[in-house]
Amino acid sequence: MNNVWRVYIKPFDDLGNYTDWIEVTDDIIQGSLGSINTDLDNTEYDIGVYRVSNIKISLANNAGKYSDVGNEKSIFRYTRSNSLVKITWEIDEHGPIVGIAESGGYLSEETDVFVGLLNDESLSMDLSKQEVSFTCLGRESIFQRTIVPFGTISNGDLYSEILYNILNQSDITELLTLDAANISCGVDNTIDSIASLQNKTVQEGLNKLLLASNSVLFIVDDTIYISPRTPSASVTFTFYGQGSASGSENIIDVKGIKNGLNRTFNYFTWKDTTLSSTDATSTLKYGIRKKEVDFEFTTDSLKQQDILDALADEFKLPKQEFDIYTPLTYESLAVTLLDKVSIDYPRVYVPGNNPLPLCGVVICGEAILPKALWSFDVLSTDYYKIIGKSLDMKNAQIKFKVRLI
Repeated sequence: MNNVWRVYIKPFDDLGNYTDWIEVTDDIIQGSLGSINTDLDNTEYDIGVYRVSNIKISLANNAGKYSDVGNEKSIFRYTRSNSLVKITWEIDEHGPIVGIAESGGYLSEETDVFVGLLNDESLSMDLSKQEVSFTCLGRESIFQRTIVPFGTISNGDLYSEILYNILNQSDITELLTLDAANISCGVDNTIDSIASLQNKTVQEGLNKLLLASNSVLFIVDDTIYISPRTPSASVTFTFYGQGSASGSENIIDVKGIKNGLNRTFNYFTWKDTTLSSTDATSTLKYGIRKKEVDFEFTTDSLKQQDILDALADEFKLPKQEFDIYTPLTYESLAVTLLDKVSIDYPRVYVPGNNPLPLCGVVICGEAILPKALWSFDVLSTDYYKIIGKSLDMKNAQIKFKVRLI
C-alpha cells in the first residue's frame, strides 16, 4: 500500500488577504515531516485544556521561494507569519484498476490531516544546505494571540455563553467554524464577575473557563467543539489484537499501560475558603490526592461547591490508560478525541508441556493452562474513550491514547 503525502501553503497577498493554496510537496526535505499530536487531559495538571497541535517542516530554499518578505522570489508578499499550512494524505494517488480494485473498497481520496499556521518565530535557515525549517502550530494557536472581547460578555452570562462570545471573533472564525450548538458545558453556571477576564488572551480565558465548567475543547473537521468529558454514545471503532476471534488484527503495539492513579484527584478545595469536596472511598484506598482551584469569576459559594463536586466526581477514581498503535487507514484516521472505542485484546497462550485443554476431553480441576505470552488483556465489553491522537507520517501509523470509561 502506498502512502501519498502532500504539503500546501496559503500565503497572504500584498494586501494581507489569503491567496490560493500553493503545493510545495516537491520542496519538502525527505524525512522532515514529524508526528502530528492532538490531546486533552494528558498530563497530571493539564485538566480541561486543548493543547496546541504542531509539526515541524523543512523545505529546500535554493530558489528563495520561502525567504521572508522583501525577497522578490518569495511566495510571501505581506508577512510570512500565520500563513496557512496544510498536509494531506491519501492511500494511493492512482485510481482503482478494473479487475484488481476490491469491490466496496475506497477510491483513493486526498484527505486533510493537518491545517495550521506557520510560526515565523521558530523559523531558521541553514545557508550551506539552503534549507528553511519552521514549526506549524494548529489553528487553535490563534487563541494565544487574541484578546477576550470584554465588551461582549456580562455578569450573569452562562459559562457556555461566555465561551461562545470569546471565541466568536473574526480572527478565529476566519480559521475555524464556530456554532453555539456545539458548545455544551459539564457545569454551566452563570458568571458572577467578568473582571478577571479583562485584558486576558482567549487561551487564558479558556484555561479557566474549561476547568470551571468541567469541559474540554477539541477541533474536528475545522469545527470547534466544547463538551463534557463524556464519550460518544456509540462505538466508533474497534481495535483487534492478535488472537482475537472477532475481527482482523489491527493493533501494532500497546505501550505505556498505567492504572490511572497519576491523574486521580479525590480531594478538591477552593483557595482561601473552607469549601471542599472529597470521596471517602477513594481517599481510604489511595490516600489524599489534593488539588486546589480558584476561579475569580465565581464568587457564590453554592456555585463554587458545584464546581468542586463535579471535579471530584470526575477524577476520584483511577481509570486505566495506555497507548495503542494501529495502521493509518481512512477508518482509523476518522477516529477522534472523545470517541468511544472497543478493544478486543485476548490473552494468548503458548502450547508446550501443557497443551491447550479441550472441552469434553480434559477433566475439570486437573487440566493446566499453558504459559501465557503476557498477563495483559482487554475484553471487548470494556469500553474506552480517545483522549489523545498522534499521527506518525513516517511509519504511516496512528497512536491513540485511551482511557477506560
